[in-house]
Amino acid sequence: DSLKYKVDDGFKEIVLYENRVIDAKTKELKSGKWETTFTINSKKIYYDDAGKEREVDTKENLVDIGLFGEDVVDDEKVTIKNPFYFKLKWLEPGDNTFTIITDKKPLKAGVDPYNKLIDRDSEDNLKSIEE
Repeated sequence: DSLKYKVDDGFKEIVLYENRVIDAKTKELKSGKWETTFTINSKKIYYDDAGKEREVDTKENLVDIGLFGEDVVDDEKVTIKNPFYFKLKWLEPGDNTFTIITDKKPLKAGVDPYNKLIDRDSEDNLKSIEE
């Protein structure tokens, strides 16, 4: 039942997202692992048949987030993201902050990094991480 909205959004509604990574910082821990804190801003907007904004969603949405190393090129010369952490998380509308520990130093933080959702500006879904 908690995922019924995904079917409705995909087949019955006109929905655009405005997800973006606002800030991302990492630091090495004494254990040799990396602690990364990043903030994501999430917004989902419903539109009517004429393309006019109808409402901004006020509920949580299940969206992929991740931390990534340097991209990898496979045998067929296709660039592939290199996830160190990748999970579906419930995002509240507005800012959401996560702190994740990884074995390797991540270079980028992302929200919907594989662009599964229709986003007005998917270029801001990945952000380089500051140390």
